[in-house]
Amino acid sequence: MSPKLPTLLTVIPNLAGGGAERVLLLLLRELAPRWRLVVVLFAGHLDYPGELPAGVRVRFLNMPNPQGFGGLVGRLARIIRAEQPDVVFSVLFHANLVTVPAHRLARSGARLVLN
Repeated sequence: MSPKLPTLLTVIPNLAGGGAERVLLLLLRELAPRWRLVVVLFAGHLDYPGELPAGVRVRFLNMPNPQGFGGLVGRLARIIRAEQPDVVFSVLFHANLVTVPAHRLARSGARLVLN
């Protein structure tokens, strides 16, 4: 029986654009063999779907009726509770603003890392 892989849940507004998004994709490729990876995006689309490593689970925060900041925090807290990650890694300022209160609301024991 193989050991259970630790779970890394990454929060980023989207995977469009340049620097931080590209670096995250490189990081995910390196971690994929040793981690269960979950990527949470604010927007409901992937600009680089072929560049995500196989097995990465993608979740979206978009909602049919925009509920503002509180809606995003609540939705992310539910995802954190459901995924039970070992580490929550937030990338970019806007994601950090949502992730910090969501992590607290979820009462998660996961290590929180902000970038």
